[in-house]
Amino acid sequence: MVLYTFATLAFYLLGAGALGVVGLAADSEPARNRRIKIFSGLLPPVCVLLYVLFPHPTKLVLLSGAMQAIMLPMLASAALYFRYRRNDPRLTPSRLWDIFL
Repeated sequence: MVLYTFATLAFYLLGAGALGVVGLAADSEPARNRRIKIFSGLLPPVCVLLYVLFPHPTKLVLLSGAMQAIMLPMLASAALYFRYRRNDPRLTPSRLWDIFL
């Protein structure tokens, strides 16, 4: 339950912050707090509605897994790009970190 709560909060914060960063909404703190409240009020009913419209949890889990699989190459390439192209030399990680990456 606690992990679900943290994941849900992280999604609200990420969504509200992303709208401000990409310029689709004002990037001030009061505007961001308002978006967080809107997300936290709208997202749970949307999730319930999706479950009511598509009452097959296994298919929903497989669909979300497929979407994450599509996103993994983008995340991996971004991690490599930032590690080797945009890294501050003072923060260069050890060879062990490179192996794990």
